[in-house]
Amino acid sequence: MGVGVYSAAAFVSGFYVFLVGSKILVAIITEKYSLFLKSRTYIYLLKVLGVILLLFAFSFLREGLELSGVI
Repeated sequence: MGVGVYSAAAFVSGFYVFLVGSKILVAIITEKYSLFLKSRTYIYLLKVLGVILLLFAFSFLREGLELSGVI
């Protein structure tokens, strides 16, 4: 039973270390590239990628409806 408790404690500790560590890493990267994130290029890029994502979504929706026999 002692091994199970130590394993659980190690898992929870590791989980929180990586969770907090990833948030710190995102904050550092965001600070480093803040000028790019505010630029028109980045905003335009996000809009283009959003449109592409919508096209994929409609494509998958149509394919799903065709495979299920609705259309």
